[in-house]
Amino acid sequence: MASQDTPMSAAHLPLEAASIASSSPTQQIAVLDILFEPSQNLHDLALPLLQTPFNSYRELINRVRAELHQLAERAATNETDKKILYDILGSHPRLGAPKSSHLSEFSRREQAKLATATAAATSPGQGAEDEADRLRKLNEEYERTFPGLRYV
Repeated sequence: MASQDTPMSAAHLPLEAASIASSSPTQQIAVLDILFEPSQNLHDLALPLLQTPFNSYRELINRVRAELHQLAERAATNETDKKILYDILGSHPRLGAPKSSHLSEFSRREQAKLATATAAATSPGQGAEDEADRLRKLNEEYERTFPGLRYV
């Protein structure tokens, strides 16, 4: 299965990192959607990178990260790149938002931990609603302050 430096348990990753380059685009997208939030723009950015073999998922993630940094630099002076970057960043779910079927495995875990922590820290019923309302307001405030971005 996946190497020891895999960012999540091997049971969730359908392929070995070394075999991604020889896999179908559908399989490659499935891997991307586990590691990152599902986004067509991220697929378009990352799929060409996946044609080169990787020794580990960490290496793959670092390569995508480097490509995102380059996109961010271009976005400072290019509106098209800015829209692409904001779409990729905006694919991350809002904290405390209702569950979506389009979450990466990491976000599913993050949202579950947030819900568990909220439930443990509050009394049943009203406390959880207050926490969800507070997160919703914080998300709205952040998005007003930084249009096009999400608080993650």
